[in-house]
Amino acid sequence: MIATGDIFSGGLIRVSLRDSVSLVNGGVYNMVSAVSSAKIFSSKQALAKENAKLTDELRRFSSYRIQNEILKAENEALRSLVNLQEGNVVGKTARVVSSLKSSPFSTLIIDAGERDGISENDYAVMEGGVVVGFVAEVGEYSSLINLLTAPAQKSEVLINGELVEMTGRGGGNALVQLPREIIVSENDLVLLRGSGFSAGVIGNIKSTPASASQDVYISVPFNIQAQEFVTVFENLL
Repeated sequence: MIATGDIFSGGLIRVSLRDSVSLVNGGVYNMVSAVSSAKIFSSKQALAKENAKLTDELRRFSSYRIQNEILKAENEALRSLVNLQEGNVVGKTARVVSSLKSSPFSTLIIDAGERDGISENDYAVMEGGVVVGFVAEVGEYSSLINLLTAPAQKSEVLINGELVEMTGRGGGNALVQLPREIIVSENDLVLLRGSGFSAGVIGNIKSTPASASQDVYISVPFNIQAQEFVTVFENLL
């Protein structure tokens, strides 16, 4: 009947039907496109939320890892200092609260004072039983440590049984002038007189044939600025 009617209508019915079908198809396409766009937008939102969640978890994991490394380093430092106290002499372990970075005069401040039994001239000992300085000032809850390697600081040390004067040069280094006939080698221990502890090790040795002495450079075998703890021992002299 549509074909017969189309003949009499001169094809208007066929054109009308084609237009209607086109409109329907276009509407369906637009609906599908809208649904697809909505799904894509929803997926992007979900991915963004998931990405933010994973980023936050990674940040927390990194924070935990860093905290764990800090605690591990602190435990190792404390264990090293505890080993120093296995003999009859017991020291007092304190935290360094002000280092060389914030002090221009080669000093350290520790969080122990009179209340903890700290006294002036006590030895400040760090990693490996190395004396890095002595207590110069004592407060109720804190103390000031002067470093043996502070510029122009004088200390008496023993090198191969010889009692000599060591002069600080800053930066964890010091200088001793020895007679040329005294044989020394790099990495020999330098002992602080009367303390029972090392004051460092021998580094470079410089001498000239025309000189009767040799310059022996002493260094602390670790970075003092990186140390977080110090053990204070009583000076028995």
